[in-house]
Amino acid sequence: MNNEEKIIKKLLEHDDKFEEIHQEIKSAKDELMDKMDQALTIMQRSETERISNTYRMDRMQSEIDENKLAIKKVKKVLKVA
Repeated sequence: MNNEEKIIKKLLEHDDKFEEIHQEIKSAKDELMDKMDQALTIMQRSETERISNTYRMDRMQSEIDENKLAIKKVKKVLKVA
């Protein structure tokens, strides 16, 4: 095998190795993107739930305030307070 053949053989080996590395990088990138999509979905659900819980807590606080006022009125009528 002469030098030119050796060089060509090495170039072909390097081409194969670069293609293998390219596929590994592409696979890792695809996996990373999938994981990022999953994380984004979880964050969006959490944000939606947080907003929903905030509104629910506000409604409950309003009900508590109304009930406190009603209790004060009842105590006043009963002359308990």
